[in-house]
Amino acid sequence: MDSSDPPLEQVEEPDNSISLDSRNSLQVLMSDTLDSLSASAAMEVDPSISGLSATDASERASSSEPTPSAIQHSHESEDTQSAFEQVSGQDSELNAQSKQSLASNDSLESSTLELKSAVLTETTKSSISTHSPTRSSYQAQSPTHESAASLFVAPMLDSSTDFSNTAAPLHSSSPVSHAELEPLSRLLLLAGLSAEAYLTPLSQSLQAVPSLSIFLCKLDGVLNPKSLESASTPALLATIERMKAQNIMLETEAEQRAHDSERESRLLASQLAKLREQAEQNHSFSDSNATLVASLRQEIRQKEAEIGSWHEKDLANQSLIQSLDSEKRTFANLVAKKQAETVRLTVIVFSISDALLAISINVEELEEAHNAASNLRGELHTSLSKVNELNNVRMELQSSVSSREQQVEQLQKSNDWLSEELKRRSNQFSEYRREKASPTDQLGSLQTKLEILTQEKVSIEASHASLKSWNIDLEQKLHFSTEKCKETDSRLILLEKQFKSEMISQKRLTELYQTKSQELADQISELENLLRETESRIDQLQQEHHQIQDKLRDDLEQSSQNVERLQKELDCTTEKLETLSTHPAESSYQDPMGELSSTAMALSKTQKSGKSMTDIISEYHDLKAQLVRSQFEEERLNEMVQHIMAELEERAPMLHQNKLDLLHANEELERISAELSTALQQRTQALSETSIAIADKEALQHENRLLQQGSF
Repeated sequence: MDSSDPPLEQVEEPDNSISLDSRNSLQVLMSDTLDSLSASAAMEVDPSISGLSATDASERASSSEPTPSAIQHSHESEDTQSAFEQVSGQDSELNAQSKQSLASNDSLESSTLELKSAVLTETTKSSISTHSPTRSSYQAQSPTHESAASLFVAPMLDSSTDFSNTAAPLHSSSPVSHAELEPLSRLLLLAGLSAEAYLTPLSQSLQAVPSLSIFLCKLDGVLNPKSLESASTPALLATIERMKAQNIMLETEAEQRAHDSERESRLLASQLAKLREQAEQNHSFSDSNATLVASLRQEIRQKEAEIGSWHEKDLANQSLIQSLDSEKRTFANLVAKKQAETVRLTVIVFSISDALLAISINVEELEEAHNAASNLRGELHTSLSKVNELNNVRMELQSSVSSREQQVEQLQKSNDWLSEELKRRSNQFSEYRREKASPTDQLGSLQTKLEILTQEKVSIEASHASLKSWNIDLEQKLHFSTEKCKETDSRLILLEKQFKSEMISQKRLTELYQTKSQELADQISELENLLRETESRIDQLQQEHHQIQDKLRDDLEQSSQNVERLQKELDCTTEKLETLSTHPAESSYQDPMGELSSTAMALSKTQKSGKSMTDIISEYHDLKAQLVRSQFEEERLNEMVQHIMAELEERAPMLHQNKLDLLHANEELERISAELSTALQQRTQALSETSIAIADKEALQHENRLLQQGSF
């Protein structure tokens, strides 16, 4: 028995050393595995974070799309810049987290290698004690371990099972059972970590990612001492390979998410550049619109000045119309005088016809006295000389009658000329009324016509005076001739035959006078009709003139309202200028006119620059063409904005939901990061403890070697 004791000691001591090595390697493996689990849980949450951050950034970028208010407030591009900076910060955080997950994956791979080496060394040993202190303590700490491990050892050792195919969908809402928490608590105890600090967050991670619970159960089955005893080396190697494959899948997912975040950041950068360009275009459009408004206001002032000049010209035209009305009255009076003269001449003609009738009566008396005339034949020879004289007088009377006929014809011609002149004047007046729409062009012609009319009026007055003097002379001659006729009555009694022939001629003359008088009466009636027509035409023109006056009065009222509005604006601008002069420090513009309006500032700049009117007009035409182009561009941009707004309205519920999910994910990330920091602290503490345990292990190995040498 004594000889057999040393071999027992040799068998038991190496067994203790091997179990201690495996225990230390398993503790390191557990700590690395828990770190990788926390990192993978963070990465499971990260897709929603990255996606939500991208969607939030796109929502902010889309919310900063140019709208009618963004054309006036270009500072919203700064908000998009800040949103882009936040997204880039989140991308940098995601990159850091991906790097951290890669580091944890590297540590997990190193721990699996250590586990493989430990398993290989353990399988090379032929004698394994069934009463290891570590195993007994592990079994004592977990009395229900055998029943729980028996559920997972067989699937873990089966090489045909695929670990990746048992993954459940993410974000499962099923609660974690007590059977699933037991392997987690045992693994925490095996790793030497605090169950109070790690159990709750890891259970939440298991609830969010059900595949992790399966992984933990299988890992618990692998780390079960009985499973380690019964497990074969190929099964353990297959398990390690599955863990490596899982690690590689996590790495590829992390790289894919980082690539997606970079792509979304580039997309956001391009959208931000487009928004900046659109903001600059809108700013240039607002400047061009301000200059255009200034030019339009200047044109309005010019139009108001033109309206004032038109009003003055209308007043001048009214005075001219009044003068023409006075001339019309004078011409009407002249026509009335001519009519009175014609009436007087007709009365004279009728008196002459009465005289001729009296002469015919006297001729009858002369026939009665014919018998007595025979007695006077002797005296006839004596009176032949007197008859010759009477013939001369008769010739003078005939010449006077012919002159009277010429005067009547001249009066008729003058009446015709006056009627034609009245028609011409009425036509000129109608043309003047029609051409009143452009009085500035016809003012010179009207003045020349007025001078011509005044000259004609003077000539007509001179001719009228000459005709009047001529008529007076004719009346005197007629009176003288009537006296001569009375003197010759006594002489004509003696001249029977000559008086008969003379009476026939006188009858013919009277018939001619009657026809002429009838013609004059007809012409006078025609002149009266023409006068009535001209009066009706003048009334119509006066009505049109009143209508034009009413229209001009309405235009004047509207212009006065515009002047009052401009006066109010001028008062407001003067008040602003007074406030600027009294408080110049309160102005936020370099030019004080900028406080009034952008138009005033532009006008002050043009005045200070010393530009000429031709330069300003050329700039106005250029700006007008640019305005047309900008209007087309603005219509195109409005269509684009409407299209973008429609897309935003369609995506608004999804973006809102993504924003809410992002907020929840950020809160969860902060909580998990806090838990991760505490886990890292505990990891450092566990690493220090493992370093101490490794030192103890090395000391025990050294003592074991010494004991082995002493036993030999």
